[in-house]
Parts: sequence; C-alpha cells; structure tokens
Amino acid sequence: MDALTEAAVDKLKELGAMVIDVDFPMELENLWPLMETVTAAEFEPQIEAYLVTLEESYPDSLEEMITISRSPEVANSDNALNPGRIRGFEESVKHRGLADAGYLYITQFKIPAVRKTILTIMASGNLDAIVFPTMRCPAGPIYTTDDPTYKCAIDDSYTPGYLANVSGFPGISVPMGFTKQGLPVGLTFFGRPYSEPKLLGFAYAYEQATQHRKPPKTTPALPGERFEY
Repeated sequence: MDALTEAAVDKLKELGAMVIDVDFPMELENLWPLMETVTAAEFEPQIEAYLVTLEESYPDSLEEMITISRSPEVANSDNALNPGRIRGFEESVKHRGLADAGYLYITQFKIPAVRKTILTIMASGNLDAIVFPTMRCPAGPIYTTDDPTYKCAIDDSYTPGYLANVSGFPGISVPMGFTKQGLPVGLTFFGRPYSEPKLLGFAYAYEQATQHRKPPKTTPALPGERFEY
C-alpha cells in the first residue's frame, strides 16, 4: 500500500501537481470514536424511518431485524449477516439516541472543531485537496474465511478516511492500482465544502492518465449490456 501510494504521488507530480506533506494534529488521527457514537445514535431512527416505507412483509423495527438475523433459518443460511454487523445493530438499540448527551456534545462541539481544524490546515498550506489511500491495508478476507497469509500492521486501516465521514466534506476515491494478490486499491481526493467540481476534475485527470481500472472478471456484463472503457 505504501509503495502504491508513493507511485500515485509521483504520478500526480508528473501530471503537474504541487505535492506537499501535511502533518495532522492528534485530534484528527483517530476520529473513529466520534463516528462510532454518532452512528450508534443515528442508525436506529434512520433505519426505522426507512422500514416504515416498505411493504408489510419487511421488518418494522431494528429489534425485529436483529431477531430475524439471529434466527437459525437466517444465521445458518447463505444470507447470514456478519456477526459484527449484528452486534452493531444491538449497540444502536442500547443507545439513548439523538437525545444522548455524548451525541449532542460530539455533533455540536467536536465535529465543528474537526471541520475548523481541517479548514485551517488547508488554508495555511494553500491546499486545493488532500490525497491519501482510501484504505491503508488491502481488503481483508471475508469474515467466514481464515487466511493466515493476510497481514495488516495498522490498527485501523480506514484512517484517515474518516475525515470525510466525520466532517461531511467531499471526497472521491479512484483506482490506484492492484496489490500483488490482484486486489484493487484506491486513492482519495478530499477537499473543502462545495469543492466537488475541483475534486472531480483532479480525480478524472488522474484516472485518465493512469487507466488503473480493470473490469472485474467475476462480474461480467448482464445479457444485453455493453460497456465501453
């Protein structure tokens, strides 16, 4: 991943970009606790607002979703959910929701502080965008598979990808190449609010210059479909 990222940075320089290193302060290094609290508080009311729009044959609540997911008919079938996902559902049910003091503190104070810090960094460096690997490790094996050859020395390979999730600022990921095992990896262009046109331009220029994307062999076009790459 490091080698692919360095190659991507070199390509950006070759295409005319001025690239400088950016040091993030500690408060931006680990944003998962903020995201975890917000997700736990918001998921139940959001999913249940969606469930009421569905037909009667679908579950009406998150609790019913958990019951169905835990049932032997589903848990022992090919449609079984990742146990970690179900535990996330259960944590959301336990949460006090949008009235929780921790949630209100994060959304009213911590997240605005994150946004201010990002904008300060970008302004001080006169940056048009921040680039980073979309994930810092290749995709791991599916939860039902034990692959002793897979190694990731990073505690949370999604960092610094949480920058976009927590701040709400725009980001776009484009293909950055493939690992030795043939797994695709991405490069993220991240920027200020309402900078989507600029980010799309950067991403398109990089994508056209590198042509990293390869149509996946495991998902060919459906009958009648035709795609030109």
